[in-house]
Amino acid sequence: GFNPELSSCSMVAVFAERSIYPPNFTIRNNDDRGLAPESLGETWQALEALRGSECVAGSVAFVDGDQPIPSDEPLGSLRYVSGNFRIDSNPLPEKFVLESLQFVGGEFDLLRGYDAVAVELPRLQRVGALRIRFGPDLERFGAPSLQVVAGDVMITSNYVLSAVDFRALRRIGGDLTVTYNPALSATVAHALELQLDTLGGSL
Repeated sequence: GFNPELSSCSMVAVFAERSIYPPNFTIRNNDDRGLAPESLGETWQALEALRGSECVAGSVAFVDGDQPIPSDEPLGSLRYVSGNFRIDSNPLPEKFVLESLQFVGGEFDLLRGYDAVAVELPRLQRVGALRIRFGPDLERFGAPSLQVVAGDVMITSNYVLSAVDFRALRRIGGDLTVTYNPALSATVAHALELQLDTLGGSL
């Protein structure tokens, strides 16, 4: 498994709304969830605090945004998140690549990542759980270095998703759920099960 060397990381602890405290980092652009309109610019300014950072001791979340999340800078150096990495109802670039990300201690949750045709996590090795849900434009999801998911894997309701790459995956500690992805081969879940050394839950 991947054991991050925290001593080599530039740890950051920043926040972008009053209800979220360090070490969590949240970008939220929705007035009815507690972020005042005058603070909207500050959230994207706060995102700059991640520039060059390798580690977040907490969670990173992008919620209800109206601007695409950049995948190069300032997220290009990020390789370790001790909590969750969550995208919820936020536009993404057509090709969203987190080049350096290796470890997410909690969930990697991609929920309604608008406009993203391809999401690539080329160096991701271990996550607490993986959820890919309701991607209206998502055709491909790749995590070719992912070896271990400690909890559940859920890939559901991605209506144009036709390709996934989990070639290194050997252990899922929880359930494997692949449902309502009409463009994805019906054999994908079975093929994943066959390559696993361990499936802790059910298929």
